[in-house]
Amino acid sequence: MAGRRPLPTKLHKLHGNPGKRPLNTQEPQPQAGMPDCPDHLDTLAREEWNRIAPELNRLGLLSKPR
Repeated sequence: MAGRRPLPTKLHKLHGNPGKRPLNTQEPQPQAGMPDCPDHLDTLAREEWNRIAPELNRLGLLSKPR
């Protein structure tokens, strides 16, 4: 597909939808929630996961795998 990639609907709403185009109502919505820490992470990486994952989850940047 040529041209710019479409922005997610949430970003259109944040920017105020300046083009006044209809918003996508069929956009897939990932399941909210914090996924488990990946098994392959070493000790230092697990500490970082435990530090940053709750904040990313609070901001809605994490989702559970299907």
